[in-house]
This record gives sequence, structure tokens and C-alpha cells, in this order.
Amino acid sequence: VRASVLNAVSTSFQMVMEKGPLCEEPMTGVALLVDEIQTAGQQGFAPSASTSAEAGPSNGTGERKKAGETGEKKQQLDLRIVSGMAIQTVREAFRDAINLREARLVEPMYLVDLQCNDLVLRRLYAVIGKRRGRIISEELREGTQIFMVRCYLPVESSFGFANALRGRTSG
Repeated sequence: VRASVLNAVSTSFQMVMEKGPLCEEPMTGVALLVDEIQTAGQQGFAPSASTSAEAGPSNGTGERKKAGETGEKKQQLDLRIVSGMAIQTVREAFRDAINLREARLVEPMYLVDLQCNDLVLRRLYAVIGKRRGRIISEELREGTQIFMVRCYLPVESSFGFANALRGRTSG
């Protein structure tokens, strides 16, 4: 039962992070602290006294099925139902908690891969910096003087980026 509830909390968190409350965009940099988990009761989780007895429904051949088998199936079904309800409840609680805090939208960014030689690397960095870009990585291709530069560039600043880059780096 405990594992089922913890799984429901984890699944709910992932669902809320995939579709945030503002624009249903993925959320990043969010931490939710769960102080306490309370359940209404343990009904449906423990087999009842009749499930351990030999009596149970007939299978049509005059033989009785073992009640323990049907009790296990019922318990599995109950856990699935409770797990689904827990996911829905926890998801709504997480959304409500997120909506209590001040929300903000993040500027969209392009992931840009650029190649240049070592002579114009400094100018490339200047163009990216003027447009509020953020360098992620820089790698030198083995056996050449070509650098592979990967950066994030705000979408708003990307208009005219190619022309500015060509102008500053001479092509």
C-alpha cells in the first residue's frame, strides 16, 4: 500500500511537471515538499476474513474456487482503483500548491549549433553575447581548426542573427 501511494505521488509530480498550470508547458526548477500523507483508511487493502476460507463462488463445475485467489484479484483491483484516485487527488493538490506561488513564464530559446575556425571564434562569441545568448559547450574537432559551438539564443533575438554573424565573421 505504501509503495502504491508513493508511486502515485511520483507519477502525479511527473504529470504536473509535463504540463504546467499556466500554458500547459513543461516546468523546470520546481520543488514540491510533501510534509505528510494521510489515507482515509485501509478498507479494501486487507483481505477480509472470508477470503482465507475455502468457501467462495462456484466455477460452474460444482467445485468451489479458493476464495484466496479471488481475494488476491480483488486486492489487486482495489489497489489499482485506489492508485488511480490517489494520482488524481495528488495531482490536483500539486497544481493548487503551484498556483499559490507567484508564477512566471520563461522566454523561449533556440538551441543553436555553430561551426567556426579559431580566427573568428572571438567575434562569434561577441555576436552571441550581444543577442543575450548563452554558450553551452565549445569543442575543437580533432585534426582541424574548426570549433563546434553550442548555445541557447532567445527566439526574439534570433531575427537577423545569421546576417549579423556573417557580417562580423566575414562569412
